Amino acid sequence: MYIRLHKQKQAGKTYTSVLLCESFRDSEKGGAPRSRVLINLGPLDKLGLETVKKLGEGFLRIAGVDFEGAAPPQVICAPDFGHVHAVSHVWDVLGISRALAEAGLNGDTTFGVSDLVKLLVVNRICDPCSKLALLEWLDSVIFPGFEDKRPAYQHLLRGMDRLIAVKDKAEPAIAKIFHPKDKAAGDLVFYDITSTWFDGDRSLVEEDIRWFGYSRDGRFDRRQITIGVVMGKNGIPLCHHVFPGNTVDKATVQDVVKDLKTRFKLRQVVFVDDRGMLSEDNVDALLLEEYGYIIAHPLRRGVVAREGLKLLAGKFNRAVEEEQFVDDISSGIRCVLAYSPKIAAEVREGRLQRLAAADSFVKERKNRLKQPNPRGRKPTMQGTYDRIRDYLRDKGLLSLYTLEIEGEKLTVHPLDYTTLPGRNYEMDFSS
Repeated sequence: MYIRLHKQKQAGKTYTSVLLCESFRDSEKGGAPRSRVLINLGPLDKLGLETVKKLGEGFLRIAGVDFEGAAPPQVICAPDFGHVHAVSHVWDVLGISRALAEAGLNGDTTFGVSDLVKLLVVNRICDPCSKLALLEWLDSVIFPGFEDKRPAYQHLLRGMDRLIAVKDKAEPAIAKIFHPKDKAAGDLVFYDITSTWFDGDRSLVEEDIRWFGYSRDGRFDRRQITIGVVMGKNGIPLCHHVFPGNTVDKATVQDVVKDLKTRFKLRQVVFVDDRGMLSEDNVDALLLEEYGYIIAHPLRRGVVAREGLKLLAGKFNRAVEEEQFVDDISSGIRCVLAYSPKIAAEVREGRLQRLAAADSFVKERKNRLKQPNPRGRKPTMQGTYDRIRDYLRDKGLLSLYTLEIEGEKLTVHPLDYTTLPGRNYEMDFSS
């Protein structure tokens, strides 16, 4: 627990508040050190020095200290230091500033650009906050190199502008630190994408890359960008790419593969990806660059998946309810089929729940057709058919039902899938 003086400028005047704070470790952030305000004692100018002295004497009395005849206690600020020093020291030992300088980052500026980048990274690890809040955080810690002189907000923005300008050279330089190559055998490379959305609709530049697209955050009402990250098997990224927000997953793979070969000089790489990136053109591009790949294939589509299932069908034992891994390399491509009873049970249970919800929806829609005086507009046969079909399509269940209209009769019937026990498949929703 310590006293912190918080200074804030408004209308050209500086206001100082006296805060009683404490340091703690946040369990939700992996035990990262944090600080929080317990009590705001008020503005220093309104408290007055006499009040501050009385507060200090009161704390001394509680501690059993005899302060008579001694110099009056002084209110001091106890800034944090340990965690900042540790992260800053690791940065220096790794030589990241030197790598950034070799990439051309530093220039004739008030503050060293690599020092500003270091400040941003250390803050992100120790106490993540916005760049404006970082300047206040800097007053609460002892940061090597910034003890006497503080950067302004515009210095941080210019430092980021300079960093992005040397991105193409900086990423390979830093990758050499975290991904040293003692031999030319290559390595596993993992690739995936995500998205982040923005508030506001006004474009700041003519070719704005913020577009509406598939949002991983569920914010389809906001414009976004798509971000691709390439990572080594040690869990540390090699590089990142920023694409327009309406870019689909598959469209990013070929550019990333070419970038790995040109900028990072990676010749023998096994490219690991998920089924969202799969396309025949992407597989061909990987083979053209002489890259290996590990990709999950959807079972119901894809030439490679269908051929692989034919090869592996005879090796898979359906009578045994245990984990199985079977493979075949006779086609020149190693195909692996894995089965987990636990995952199969979870998938089966989820499918049954979706089917039960679909059955209820179908019944409710069919009952509306039979109501003599329904509220609102009377539903039509074709309209009911379209609503049921759209619902089943959106839930991924359309292949498990048959729907047809014959004159004035609408029939919705579930297919008899014996692999889904516990459901009444004789249920007929015809009318």
